[in-house]
Amino acid sequence: KEMIATILVEGKVQGVGFRARAQSIALQLGISGLARNLRDGRVEIFAQAPDDGAFGNFIEKLGEEYSFIGVVRGKAENIAVIREDEDGFTGPWKQFDGFEIDFETG
Repeated sequence: KEMIATILVEGKVQGVGFRARAQSIALQLGISGLARNLRDGRVEIFAQAPDDGAFGNFIEKLGEEYSFIGVVRGKAENIAVIREDEDGFTGPWKQFDGFEIDFETG
């Protein structure tokens, strides 16, 4: 069953290539959506996954520390998932095609 959710990520996630990494992971898993920086330092992701398995893999990979040439770039400290049938869910903030990085700050 398709999984649709808003994901809020806290940690060292701005200015470290986190959105581009999220996009790369999403495209590998067949997930569409959007990622943008929020003014409070978090990253907001709207994700539409083909099934629970792909969605679970996406969340797991987002939580992994990543490095570039041996230097730690970023780390998600907390990942909050709000599914479309839960209170607090907000859908996509704009139309999207595939998985996009939104360079406007929310």
